[in-house]
Amino acid sequence: MLCYRKPTTDNRQPLTDNRKPFRLLLAATVLVTVADIESTQRCLHRGTCREGNPLLTGQRGRAYAVQVPFLLAAAWSAHRLSHGPPRRRWLWPLPLAALVAVHAVATAMNERF
Repeated sequence: MLCYRKPTTDNRQPLTDNRKPFRLLLAATVLVTVADIESTQRCLHRGTCREGNPLLTGQRGRAYAVQVPFLLAAAWSAHRLSHGPPRRRWLWPLPLAALVAVHAVATAMNERF
């Protein structure tokens, strides 16, 4: 049995090209997430702070294992919003921007110790 994709005759408007802003915000999200994890590890190693999240118990691998799915979920939801109905496309930066804000605050709090 041969499967093929049927050509579409959809006359929808082309999607706006927001790949560059998406990639920049995604890169910022990744950088701030890594900065948060690494600054937390440095602070824990010095003994000047303690981990507030009970899932992370101070292990670097576990921190990445917990944070990366959140990062991927935010990236996926931002991508889906950017390709969704036109009335919701403007919402695409919100999931990534929220993650950037949370990790930036956590990094700033870790750096003061």
